[in-house]
Amino acid sequence: MPGTNEVKPGYTIEDCITVFSDQKTQAEKYGWFFWFVRESATDGLNLKMSYVDKLSGTHASHKHPEREFYYIMEGLAEVSIDGMTRVIGPNSSMFCPPNVMHGIKRANDQPLKYLVIKDVAKVSVSDDKSEKQPDYNLDNCITVFSDGKIDPAKTGWFFWFAPTLLTKGMSLKMTYVDKLTGTHPPHQHEKEEILYLLEGEAEVHINGETRIIGPNTGIYYPGNSSHCIKRINDQPIKYLVVNI
Repeated sequence: MPGTNEVKPGYTIEDCITVFSDQKTQAEKYGWFFWFVRESATDGLNLKMSYVDKLSGTHASHKHPEREFYYIMEGLAEVSIDGMTRVIGPNSSMFCPPNVMHGIKRANDQPLKYLVIKDVAKVSVSDDKSEKQPDYNLDNCITVFSDGKIDPAKTGWFFWFAPTLLTKGMSLKMTYVDKLTGTHPPHQHEKEEILYLLEGEAEVHINGETRIIGPNTGIYYPGNSSHCIKRINDQPIKYLVVNI
């Protein structure tokens, strides 16, 4: 793990940006998946795209000590927490709590595409009944995007998909930029971060290097790296931000 004011060695902007490629998908019995960010190259965060078009589900309901988000991009998904199920569509997310049974499968015969975002660091859930625990249920863990719940910003708006109290500090946010060229100047923080560009063209800066990217691109900001993202023309950009 990088220490304070120390950047993990070996990262260039080429290491930190991954553009989706059909040629690099990995086939599975239900469809395929594609890695944007692998935890083997980070301090724990990863980002994967899954596509389901052959069978009903990706795997049975299960649990693990890591925190995880599903973000639905296309199609309808039947998601579950502790045996309770609900069908959600595009622009919806579900937070999968640590050590709580959860699952996802497509809800009809149409393809399902979604992002899987996981922090492989294990987060304990206390067995102490006197300690108040988050109320993990479908109502709290599922968030559907709503224009009525966006937070305005000087560059556009942002939208939170889950409260950090519920997620024990892991966050998923959508950011939309349509007013200025950038969101903020280059900055840095100790913890790593992942972005996924949904719409528009953007200029990405990482440790003094710059690259222009388009939609369907994953970006990894190592801890303590100097970084920022901004739009490069008069078209809006929309992206997801994951941090811990």
